[in-house]
Amino acid sequence: MQFYCMVFKFHQMLPVIGWYLLYLCNFHIIKMQDWGIAGHFWSLSVEEQFYLVWPFIILLVPNKRLPLVMAMSIGISIAAKSYWYATPTDFWSAYVNPLAALDVLAFGALLSYLYYFHNEWLKKILYNPFTGAIVALQVMVCIYCDGVLHSKFAHIIAIRPSFGLFSIWLIGRAAFGFRGITGYILNSRALRYIGKISYAIYLFHPFVPGILEKVKYPQEENLRFIMYAVVAMGAASISWYLFESRILKFKERFE
Repeated sequence: MQFYCMVFKFHQMLPVIGWYLLYLCNFHIIKMQDWGIAGHFWSLSVEEQFYLVWPFIILLVPNKRLPLVMAMSIGISIAAKSYWYATPTDFWSAYVNPLAALDVLAFGALLSYLYYFHNEWLKKILYNPFTGAIVALQVMVCIYCDGVLHSKFAHIIAIRPSFGLFSIWLIGRAAFGFRGITGYILNSRALRYIGKISYAIYLFHPFVPGILEKVKYPQEENLRFIMYAVVAMGAASISWYLFESRILKFKERFE
């Protein structure tokens, strides 16, 4: 899928295509100190690097020790970011390095572990109203410190684990099911469809302005945003029906 998306700027991708095909573009970004042609692929690279190692941890570590490993992973990530905070480290190393995102990935692994091995306990915690209030409060404080106060501590160390906690709560609650208007919205056909094609939306959206640069379209910011969104979702829909859905059928052969 990553290669499929590269055709939009193939002539510019060619000199560095190896970094992208090997899911190492985050290290190329650190090397060049620049986002490059498709810098948003850094997150895909970090995920693949995590998935290259994590299955072996699951296989080799006893289940009862996995929470300790996850906690250690979160601690290692925060320790690395604390080091970057205390030293004059460049932005790129502190942002796209695998260790910088390890805490969020470990939070996801922890949610999966709790869902399968401590389902009722997890459900009880997630449905506690105080949990939701605390999670929302800490996210708002972190956003304020980062966006308004421009706190270096919040930007480098706190923002990702803060959203990691929020993601655990949101995804966990969604897995068990939201009630009321929230559940109605999350289960709406439109939102579920956007979720289905969201991977391709993420891949394609930075290329849309370049694709439309020679097309006359409204210059008003809100209208331009709507046009970008429509084109990105259209491209993602085409990708889903002609490419992704067909590839996903091969999963049945490995189940």
